[in-house]
Amino acid sequence: MCPHRDWFTPYESVDCGVVLMGNNSQCKAMGKGAIRIKMHNGMITTLTNVRHVPDLKRNLISLGTLESLG
Repeated sequence: MCPHRDWFTPYESVDCGVVLMGNNSQCKAMGKGAIRIKMHNGMITTLTNVRHVPDLKRNLISLGTLESLG
């Protein structure tokens, strides 16, 4: 999940429902798409099916999902 709309390429504005946060508050997911991130070793990777959640303070990456996708 990512709060930065300008990081998405491509971006699809769809109703992705809500995300339940650790403090039991809900944040609306406004769309989804792909983002590119630069790792500490300089490698750039693309993450797909990333949800756009504007109310987040930081990006959240699911290590379990990454592992299951290989």
